[in-house]
Amino acid sequence: MDFIVEKPVIAKGNVCEKIIRSLPEWFGIEVEIIQYVKDIEKLPTFIAIKDNETIGFLTVKQHNQFAAEVYVMGVLPQFHRKGIGSGSIPILQN
Repeated sequence: MDFIVEKPVIAKGNVCEKIIRSLPEWFGIEVEIIQYVKDIEKLPTFIAIKDNETIGFLTVKQHNQFAAEVYVMGVLPQFHRKGIGSGSIPILQN
């Protein structure tokens, strides 16, 4: 599948909230959704785009100069199993 991943940006909580809410089997607790959206506003987030539509995201939490983690990520359900999530990880490693 052809998609692009934008360089990491801050303040994308509202964009990512749509995706989070489309995944109730993973993000089903309202207080946690609200916290994720607040945190995404402050953390670097990679956005996956296809045909000018945001289809996924990956937010990174940097612990120090040597360690970081994927804090939260999501892909719209209709784009699951198409390599978007796994395709975003190598971009993070670079």
